[in-house]
Amino acid sequence: MRIKLFLAAALCSYGMQSVSQNIDKIDAGLKRVIRENTLSKDGSSRMAAQQELTSVVMECADADAMAESLKQKGIRAKAITNTILTARIPVMQIPTVAKDDKVRFMEAAPVLEAKMDSVRLDVGADLLHAGQGLDTPFTGKGVIVGVIDQGFEYKHIAFLDENNKTRVLAVWNRSGYSTGTDSEPTTDIPANGDGLIGNGHACHVTNIAAGSKIAENDYYGIAPDADIIMIPSEFNTAEILEDVKYISDFAEEQGKPWVINMSFGSTVGPHDGTTTADRALDSILLAGNGRAIMVAAGNDGDCRMHATHTFSSDKDTVRVLLDRSGYGAMANVWCQTADSAVHIRLVPFIYQDGVISYDNADGWDDYLYETIYPDNRKQMYSVGMPYDKLYGRQFGFEVTGDAGTTFHAWVNSGYGTIAEAPDDRFISGDYDMSLSGEFATANNTVTVAATVTKKQFTNTSGKTTVYDFGGYGEVATFSSRGPALCDNPKPTVAAPGSTVASAVSKYGSSFSADGNGVIQDVKRGLKHFYYSSYYGTSMATPVVTGTVALWLQANPQLSIQQIHEIIRTTSRGGGEWNKDAGYGRIDAYEGLKMALRLADGAGIARVYGDSMPATILREGSVWKVLFSGYEKTAVISVTDMNGRTVYSSALSDVKRGDEQVLDFSDLMGAYIVSIQTDGGKTVKKILM
Repeated sequence: MRIKLFLAAALCSYGMQSVSQNIDKIDAGLKRVIRENTLSKDGSSRMAAQQELTSVVMECADADAMAESLKQKGIRAKAITNTILTARIPVMQIPTVAKDDKVRFMEAAPVLEAKMDSVRLDVGADLLHAGQGLDTPFTGKGVIVGVIDQGFEYKHIAFLDENNKTRVLAVWNRSGYSTGTDSEPTTDIPANGDGLIGNGHACHVTNIAAGSKIAENDYYGIAPDADIIMIPSEFNTAEILEDVKYISDFAEEQGKPWVINMSFGSTVGPHDGTTTADRALDSILLAGNGRAIMVAAGNDGDCRMHATHTFSSDKDTVRVLLDRSGYGAMANVWCQTADSAVHIRLVPFIYQDGVISYDNADGWDDYLYETIYPDNRKQMYSVGMPYDKLYGRQFGFEVTGDAGTTFHAWVNSGYGTIAEAPDDRFISGDYDMSLSGEFATANNTVTVAATVTKKQFTNTSGKTTVYDFGGYGEVATFSSRGPALCDNPKPTVAAPGSTVASAVSKYGSSFSADGNGVIQDVKRGLKHFYYSSYYGTSMATPVVTGTVALWLQANPQLSIQQIHEIIRTTSRGGGEWNKDAGYGRIDAYEGLKMALRLADGAGIARVYGDSMPATILREGSVWKVLFSGYEKTAVISVTDMNGRTVYSSALSDVKRGDEQVLDFSDLMGAYIVSIQTDGGKTVKKILM
């Protein structure tokens, strides 16, 4: 395998351009694909390129018109926004398409990677549904939760309602996207798994966000009555944009708000929200209210994925050394001066036994690519070597820059880490800025870090597994850190991600009913449904997805800016942002209160499921009564078991989001609390 393909597979969307090539408006990932398919002297590569499909993201003056033009040529294309579209184009047609006057820029689409009992309690959603602590009418009813992932079991018991009917509205299996053999969306929900290698990841994630209550366990989701759309994905960036557009259009046709979960990512990219894909997501989120996208921060917080330096003089030079891993050693280096000019110079080298060698037997042309990325006008290098070329040696690079210039370097999971400096000729890697660089650093997505709420689990064989990723309530050591370079601080918020019990698909290629992670086998007739315990920001993200679904039920017109404001205002972090937890741990109850108040200010009519007129949060002897809608009158009364009234309060003109705080510290014994309004009645028994 040539290094060109090694680099292209990992970083093809970010313009790693060989300076010897000059095809206008095409990024270097596409240029390398074209080059590879024109090298064969016998014409075999050229013939293959006539059929090989390459996924691209394009920016043009009119996306709808361009998509229609491509379709007339037999090319599959989809307008994502007014100016951005995706397409799958045969390799040899790429230069011809790029020459179209309507095309501004075309880039190859990278492929990303996948990154509850105590969970609901920690976020204040236990129970946002029934039982001890918190009762509420909000369960996600009327909200669509879309999950883009791998490893679904479509009809797991976790996605069936009390009548054994599926809560899944639609499935779009994108496996085969890269070859053009993926299926069309369907509302006829299959009875098996998605055939992808995700090993139950998607099933686990979906249940955390929106899993149903079942009698056999307490592992249901944050929004157990939400509608669900499942999209088994190849994690190709172009495909993901199409998936988001599909969910958004589907929800709009049904008149419902939506929230999408993306528990995957990649460390590469500029981390500044300027990629075509990031800007496409921002456009979709800003195009209307009642829409949100949650993205995992990543699981690289305990790895040296990043290095940075600001040059003090024009002769200042630094060296960065990489430790290889499975695929080799590779870095993405971004100059931070956004003026389309060259400010840094990069030279690769081999390091062995303390000796730096700038010579390479094969030359460096296939190991080094440079470009000016058009969307942010920043200079970028991609540099690296595959595993089999290193043979025990280390790969590194030397950077010289103009005075005052800063660069950031990142490696991607599977392509090594940035080494600790062996001597003063080098700079060390660090643990900061390790967030996923695609989608997690888009300006308007919500990026989720992971906290520790549980450290162990016991499987069905009685074996206990213990994980130690930090103290309870702390950000997990594996959770990727900020900051990012986009306008909005990232990560945004933190939620439980270690360790989380949830549903898992039995159709995963490596699934075993006797596997170490399986914590429960639920039998219904002859059918078996399994639950397992996982950890990661992949698990934290759907906690926030489900929580936002509750807020959207309370206020379907929340804008993405308001959702960010709710998180900033109500998260448990003192209101100050930090690089580990964002604005702090998500607080479902306080966020719900703010969502209700915003709904009242917007004049929104009564919400779904509000026959129960109030949410009740019980914290010891103190009860907080949060009203779900406008009530002309409301009477709160407390009686003992003999029917004697010990407390009564009559309210008038109650607004949505109003809160009454009741202190029952002077009471002992059993009592009945009643909340009576024009819209309904809530009756609860308490024991003090």
